[in-house]
Amino acid sequence: MKLTPNHAPRAAPRSLSIALFVALAATVLAPSAGSGQQWTTAEPEEVGMSSEVLARIPPTMQRLIDRDGTAGIMTLVSRRGEIVHWNAQGWRIRGEDPLEPDDIFRIYSMTKPITSVAAMILVDDGLLSLDAEL
Repeated sequence: MKLTPNHAPRAAPRSLSIALFVALAATVLAPSAGSGQQWTTAEPEEVGMSSEVLARIPPTMQRLIDRDGTAGIMTLVSRRGEIVHWNAQGWRIRGEDPLEPDDIFRIYSMTKPITSVAAMILVDDGLLSLDAEL
């Protein structure tokens, strides 16, 4: 099949890529609700993060919801075992039932999110380059 300009694959916008990575990382790295582990929170600056940067997450997620990219999204950021950002936006049932931070999700096919987070950890550690030719 020959691709024409109308059918050429397009790269996802950077903000969407970041939003999806944050959502996937939260899904993979968040402790299980049934694990018995205590969840503690901290101010971002206490663990070397920026409140100002974390404040960019909700508006980015809201833009995704407003564009009908998803009905709802939950984000969680933790560092050194401390939750520094946890937010739910959008709907469980569109327009009827808002998403809450303690909602439980059925998640299928976790291979791609786990592999993506693992790859980003390798990039962060300098062991993998996203710009390397294959």
